[in-house]
Amino acid sequence: MNRDTTNNILFVDMDGTLFKSDLLFESLIWLLRNDLLTLLFQVPFWLLQGKAKFKQNLANRVSLDIETQPLSEQFTDYIKREVDRGRRAVLISASHESVVRKASAHLDIFIDAIGTDGITNLKGDAKLQHILHLCGPQPFSYAGNSKDDIPIWLAADEIICVNTSPSVIRKIKRKTESKILEFDSPNNPWKTFIRSLRPHQWLKNSLIFLPLILSHQLLSFKALLNTSVGFISFCFVASAVYLLNDLIDIENDRNHPEKIKRPFASGNLSLTWGVITVPILLLTGFAVGHTLGNQFMKALLIYWLLTVFYSFFLKRFFLLDALILSVLYGLRIVIGSAAINVDTTSWLLNFTLSLFLGLAFLKRYVELSNQRKLGNTRFIGRGYHIKDLRLISCLGVISNLISVVIFGFYITAGETAQLYENFELLWIINLIIAGLLLRTWRLAYSGRIQEDPVLFVLSDRFSQIASVMCGALIWLAI
Repeated sequence: MNRDTTNNILFVDMDGTLFKSDLLFESLIWLLRNDLLTLLFQVPFWLLQGKAKFKQNLANRVSLDIETQPLSEQFTDYIKREVDRGRRAVLISASHESVVRKASAHLDIFIDAIGTDGITNLKGDAKLQHILHLCGPQPFSYAGNSKDDIPIWLAADEIICVNTSPSVIRKIKRKTESKILEFDSPNNPWKTFIRSLRPHQWLKNSLIFLPLILSHQLLSFKALLNTSVGFISFCFVASAVYLLNDLIDIENDRNHPEKIKRPFASGNLSLTWGVITVPILLLTGFAVGHTLGNQFMKALLIYWLLTVFYSFFLKRFFLLDALILSVLYGLRIVIGSAAINVDTTSWLLNFTLSLFLGLAFLKRYVELSNQRKLGNTRFIGRGYHIKDLRLISCLGVISNLISVVIFGFYITAGETAQLYENFELLWIINLIIAGLLLRTWRLAYSGRIQEDPVLFVLSDRFSQIASVMCGALIWLAI
């Protein structure tokens, strides 16, 4: 039977308990983004000096934003209620003591903050001995989240599990009959992981099928099969890109009204999932794509390398990021062509680049408009300022209109009449495209688009009907 624990000192773990995230992994991700040379050439030597020294060196080099760390909300509210009742709470963590003190100062609910110094790694038994030294014969309560906390829980007078997996809780119950308080029980990590792959974004990858349609090979089983294999390969690589981008951009995402809900930024998915699965997805994508030949592999590799440069560097530059986004969409067309061994025409490439350049500017326009509504003057992590809204909208509309003009020139080109028996029907398609683009910009101006405009176009019922009409017109034109 549990005793009254009201007067027990409440010792609280930080990584994975108070915060949903693990600041050690976040520190390594910070180095990956901001100081790659240190990560590659100094971190291995720090590890050789022992965990305590490693964490000290890491804390001295890394500057994390503690204030945006995702809290375990149910448990944090519980601590505040207990503190208001007069209970004493101590933050104790295996993270470096300087980081623990910052977290304690930010929340202002702990009487003390204790962490790893340059000598002792305060984890597991070492943490338990430190707690026993502080408490003496007095009982204590402990809140943790992982299997490393089991020895401390078993010695505690009150067991509090936060963000703790069912398997760990079962292990505790096999060793003690004490009551367990549970807070912020984790969701199914597999469901969260699937969401982190952004399967809804795979709609964009359907552009890979465009060369198949425009080369009039839709009824060819081999061409359809190759394109489908290419689509699967590309989706694996694209999801690896999304995960890497979310890892690198985690701090900026936490300052964004919508992106803060992403699995890594919200703390609902451990960073280890991303670190482990990015190379697995990447290797799987290239293994599948290898069956389609060297041209496909080269195009896929170029896409991957460009997205890596974009994630690490290019996204921070004004206008350049939009240009890169349009090139990435164009590469989807090139990859689709490589899957069925056809050439990508300059007409299609120019049309695609100008079309998606305009939509990239539209994406930035929507994001900047949302930042303005929040009272911000700039887009954190990007090279844009609120004053750029007018310029971005002008460039976007012009780019989209240029794509319509390019399509018009293509219709009047001599080779078009050879490919399409009723090529005049393509003018109707061009008018539909122009109407869709102008409608999308109008909706953005009125604040009715709150997401990626490409996804909006793909999921919007009006746009879907228009797309079906365009498909039917292409069929009739052939």
